[in-house]
Amino acid sequence: MDRQNNKHWGEEAARVLESYGISGARLSKIGDGLINLTVEVLEETGNCFILQKVSGIFNPSVNDKIAEVTAHLRENGVSCPKIIPTKNHKNYLERDGDIWRLYEYIPGCSKTVFTSPGDAYSAGKALAQFHEGLKNFDVRLLANERPHIHDLRLHLNELEKTLSLGTSHRLYPQCFTLSKRIKLLASRIPDFDPGSSIIAHGDPKASNLLFSVELNSAVCFIDLDTVGLMPHALELGDAMRSWCNPFPEDSSSSLFSLELYEAALDGYNLVRPPTGLDESILPATLQIYVELASRFLSDVIHESYFGWDDTNYESAASHNLARARAQVLAAESLVIHISKN
Repeated sequence: MDRQNNKHWGEEAARVLESYGISGARLSKIGDGLINLTVEVLEETGNCFILQKVSGIFNPSVNDKIAEVTAHLRENGVSCPKIIPTKNHKNYLERDGDIWRLYEYIPGCSKTVFTSPGDAYSAGKALAQFHEGLKNFDVRLLANERPHIHDLRLHLNELEKTLSLGTSHRLYPQCFTLSKRIKLLASRIPDFDPGSSIIAHGDPKASNLLFSVELNSAVCFIDLDTVGLMPHALELGDAMRSWCNPFPEDSSSSLFSLELYEAALDGYNLVRPPTGLDESILPATLQIYVELASRFLSDVIHESYFGWDDTNYESAASHNLARARAQVLAAESLVIHISKN
């Protein structure tokens, strides 16, 4: 079950808000809640905030980092949500073993997928502005808590180990067959230069970007827990693997759209051309697809993930298998584009 999605979320949120001097507000849960529980808080005065119960995968100190990052972005003219301190002037609240934080509300909507070149172009421009806004940020304020996030060999080895120990799992035959396709895809990743490290968002997927409802243009990135140093090409590859698949990450129709890719790159290039990385972004994107497919497939056997869709799937394992298959389908589509260039 979704760890963050429980029937008492409203009662918990109301108690937490007391530490911010807020009471009697109208609460509405928003988003899919697969990692963080997110609640819209609307006071009678019309003031609006976003309250989050933060996943335990993140150290509480990440909220202090976010406060520094958002302050720096704002100083450089880049829109982002500001953390609201508690009455005790802390950037987060610890209550009953859980970590909560409160943001100012920024009007907008998120999209799970991009289906038009305009979406991709606007996202590319916003990501470049985000990177540009943090180019002079003090890296000493960043904690490197994800050192192996893009270690492809590590993910592949973990998958092989997991499969060897999970032969009795009910979905093992499907996993084993899909793992063969993943290994083949890994062998098709061209050598590429990942580029120098930049201060990156770390998870620039479509749903982590707010769009203006009126203008249908990107407003700002959200969920900044993952901000840290990352090779430039891998950050862009992570963005492209999400933005350029016009179907949900668990869809059997998943593919890689070259039209969306070119639009996204045009938007990025308008602000901050990734000099010297023209030949690296597609291979980096393929690597990210393979990494995710490996992780999702391992999660099938482990029956584990941050959360899963219990409306459309019978178990975490079946949902993760669909996720893995979708990443493989998009990657196989991308290989065709790479082979033609």
